[in-house]
Amino acid sequence: MKTIPVRQHGSILIEAIVAVLVLAVGTFGIVKLNTVLLTGGGESKTRAEALQLAQTRIEALMTAGTLGTCQAAGTTSQTTETNAVAGINATYRVGQTTDNATAERFDAAVFVSWDGSSDPRNAAADKQIILRTVVACNTAGTS
Repeated sequence: MKTIPVRQHGSILIEAIVAVLVLAVGTFGIVKLNTVLLTGGGESKTRAEALQLAQTRIEALMTAGTLGTCQAAGTTSQTTETNAVAGINATYRVGQTTDNATAERFDAAVFVSWDGSSDPRNAAADKQIILRTVVACNTAGTS
């Protein structure tokens, strides 16, 4: 008596379905990675632009110090731009504080925020750049 081997039907179909599933999971991973990389790149561009705005404001404060336009000792001032500064990557708010500890120098801080904060000094930490410096005043006629 001859035995007839039993054939397995549909095993190729199951293998094809598993292969398509593995391919789909891999494709989803690549798309997700691409999205994360693009988001991170946009955020770094926004931070770089905010840093450039802050550096420009710090340079203006340093120029004011070298021109001898310092305030009297013990004077503190805070300035926040009411109009938004339109950038390439976001809309920014810029603010600054100066504190004249002595007549020869003042402490300056520049705050730049983006994404909806009305006061850059109170923005969320991940949406804010803060630069601090000490500016020497050029007082003519003193040694």
